[in-house]
Amino acid sequence: MSLKKFEFFFVVAPGTEALAVQELEENWPFLLGSDLRPNVEPLPQVQTVFGGISFEAELGLGLQNHFWLKLPVRILVRVASFFADEFFQLENALQNSNLQDWLEKGTEVEFKIESQRSKLGQEKRILEVATAVFSSQFKVCESAAQKVYLRASENQWTLSLDGSGEPLYKRNWAVNKGEAPLRENLAATGWRLLTRDVPVAEMQNVTLYDPFVGSGTCLFEAALQNQPQQQREFSFLRWKATPGFLKLPQFLKNSKVRRAGFVGRFFGADSDAEMIKTTQKNLKAIQTWVPELSLGLTVRDFWSDGKIRLNEAAVANPHGANSPQNEAEKIWVFTNPPFGQRIPWRQVQRQKWLQHLVQSTEATRIGFLYPQKSLEGIEFPRITYCFQRQNFFMGAGCGFCRP
Repeated sequence: MSLKKFEFFFVVAPGTEALAVQELEENWPFLLGSDLRPNVEPLPQVQTVFGGISFEAELGLGLQNHFWLKLPVRILVRVASFFADEFFQLENALQNSNLQDWLEKGTEVEFKIESQRSKLGQEKRILEVATAVFSSQFKVCESAAQKVYLRASENQWTLSLDGSGEPLYKRNWAVNKGEAPLRENLAATGWRLLTRDVPVAEMQNVTLYDPFVGSGTCLFEAALQNQPQQQREFSFLRWKATPGFLKLPQFLKNSKVRRAGFVGRFFGADSDAEMIKTTQKNLKAIQTWVPELSLGLTVRDFWSDGKIRLNEAAVANPHGANSPQNEAEKIWVFTNPPFGQRIPWRQVQRQKWLQHLVQSTEATRIGFLYPQKSLEGIEFPRITYCFQRQNFFMGAGCGFCRP
C-alpha cells in the first residue's frame, strides 16, 4: 500500500543542483522501506531551482537521505502551503497547519521568516503572528535546534520543518580543523566531479594524494563517500511523525551494503607537522566506525625536489602495508591548495605550482578547488593534460586535469 507523499526540498550549494540530482538518483535504489527491505518505489520526478532540488516521496524514504547524501546542506519537509495576503489569513492558515502532529509538545523551535514580493512584508510582524499561534504548543526561542521555515513569495506561503539540525556539511568526524577549513559538502562536490566518468573498478588501482592535506577533508570525503553519517544527530529523529524504523538500531546495519567506492590507497602530506597530527586525530575518530580506513601521512614541503613514489604511500593500503604493488596503480591528486599563502599569487598567475605538482607526482588525474575570482582571465597550460574548469558554487570552483 502506497503511503502519503510529502514534498522535500534539499538545499545545495548554488551551481551544484545537477550533481545533487545525480547523487539522489544513484542513492535511491539503496534506500530501505519500512520493512527494512530494499526500496521498490521508483525515483520521483525531481525539480531544480537555484540553490536546491525538490521532489515528493514517502516520509521515510525522503528522511533517510540525511544519512547518505553528501552534497545537500539542509533537508526540509513541507508541512503546509497556502495563500495569504492578509494577516488574518496567515493566522488561520498556521492554525490549520497541524504542526503539532509533527513535533512533541514543548519542543523548542526557532522560526526563520522570509517574505519576498508579498503584501505581508513585515517579517517582524509575521514572526509575532507565528509565535502567537504556536506558543501554546511549543517554546518559541532563538537558537533552538529545531528550525521552522515560514516563507512567502508573491503571497504564496510554505511552512517547512528542517530535518537536519546542524548543517549537513558538519559530519562530526573532525576533532579539529585548521584555519579557514573547507566545507565538507564542497569537497564532496569536487570529488564527484573528478570521478564522474571513472568506472568503480578503475578506482581500486588509484593512490589518492593530497599535497596540502590540512585536517584531511579532501581525503576523508573521498574515502567516506558511501559511508553513512552515523556520528551526528538529526532533528528529524526527535519528531513524533518520523517513521519508527528510522530510529531502530538495525536500520543502518541493514543499509550498509553500498556500491564500492574506496580508492586503493590514501596519502597526504603537509609542510605543517601540527596539521599532520590533526589529520591523525581525525582519522582515529573515524576509525571508531570505519576501522578499515587508513591514510599514509608525512611532513613534506610542497616545493621539495623529488617525486612522490607509490611505495611511499604503501602504508595507506587498507588491505595492509605488505600488500603487493599493483603495476597498473596510478596517482591521482585531489586537493584544496592554499592560494595566496604557501602558493604565492605570482606562482598562481604563472602556473608554476601546477607544473611542479605534475612533475612531482606524475599524476594521471588532478582535481583542485580554487577561488573563482582570483583565477579570472588565467589560461591554464595544457602541459600533457587537458584542463577543464567548472564553477560550481558562488565565488569558487573546481579545476580538473586529465590526460
